[in-house]
Amino acid sequence: MRRRSTVICREGWYYLLVLAFVALSSVLRNVNMLMVVSAIMLFAFLFSWRMAIKALRGVSLYRKIPRTITAGDVLDIQIDLRSAKSRSLFAQAGSRCLEIDETIRHLLPKSQLAKKTVHLICWYLPRGGEEQLIYRARLLERGIYRIGPTRIATGFPLGLIRHGRILDQGDQVVVFPRTGRLLSAFGRMFAQLQLGMRGDPLRQDRQIGDFHGLRDWREGDGRRVIHWRSTARRGIPLVREFEHQQHQELNLLVDLGNEEDYHDPSRCEQVIRFAATIASEFCRHGDSVLRIVIVGSEVTCAGGVNQPRLLEQLLTILATAEAQLGMQDREKRSAALFEKGMQLLCREEDRGRPTLILSPHVREPASVATIADGVSGKPTSGGMIRCIDTNSDVFGHFFDPAE
Repeated sequence: MRRRSTVICREGWYYLLVLAFVALSSVLRNVNMLMVVSAIMLFAFLFSWRMAIKALRGVSLYRKIPRTITAGDVLDIQIDLRSAKSRSLFAQAGSRCLEIDETIRHLLPKSQLAKKTVHLICWYLPRGGEEQLIYRARLLERGIYRIGPTRIATGFPLGLIRHGRILDQGDQVVVFPRTGRLLSAFGRMFAQLQLGMRGDPLRQDRQIGDFHGLRDWREGDGRRVIHWRSTARRGIPLVREFEHQQHQELNLLVDLGNEEDYHDPSRCEQVIRFAATIASEFCRHGDSVLRIVIVGSEVTCAGGVNQPRLLEQLLTILATAEAQLGMQDREKRSAALFEKGMQLLCREEDRGRPTLILSPHVREPASVATIADGVSGKPTSGGMIRCIDTNSDVFGHFFDPAE
């Protein structure tokens, strides 16, 4: 794409046609007055070309947009046009009739590529001054968008020649999936997953909060909480008492499968919104660990201990996720990608963590555990596994898209 371009408008070609007719008539008829008219017309044409070029000299653009928004929200885009000062005595007082074309392009997911051009106009930009232009856009689809590049052009004063420049390369905006509402059935299932994790003796120490004090030993207390130094000093068993915090952990595997696996074409988007809602609700708790693996056209993962940027990381990979495209041997391909996703959940620190699987295929927890054992090469017992068939009516019992 050329950064600068000068073209003759349609009106300019008509003007040149008349100029050629007048000049030719003045030569053939030897009419001096027609020669003067043709010279004046030629001067006006060259003047229009020169003024159009000088109008864009020293003009720069600065764009202010948010880095992230949610699908369906209004995006406010502010454009600051600035004109550099000139010390020349023959500099223009300002630029007039500046036409601005800004492109909004949908980059990812690749299956939803789209392009839209926004037309703006700035009637007057004083030399050394600044003008603000604000417009709004509503991005309905999740993904990564590029705002720009921005092209500015003008045909002032006569509209015979149009000169344009590309001022910037554009900025990117990440549009997160729109969240919905988790229903009570999901709350009961999630409580069972967390209850199974708390019953694991290998992970009980992760449920302990801040140290509170010492108390006498009671029937059922473990030996690991005994404070031996105070016990030896007092002569009676004393144990450490902690403030128990609501600690939550979860492995979430989102298997998008193939586009042809869904009876409802919109179900794949609902699954992504379901996962985004789980991530949003989960990150509200300070003491939590969440890891998400997405199995789609490619396998991606993100997550860890809850931190200020965790939710943004999770929603970003969900924003760019897409199901596999129609292909031959798709069942074999889907099985291989699913095993690769399970491999990402079989790390040593993830063992014993409850796992929730969203898949358009019917998957039994026992068969999933067998796949995990085969991938990791060691038993992965201790973590409860639950599977939700996203291609059935049961999916509606857990999530309400709340359009």
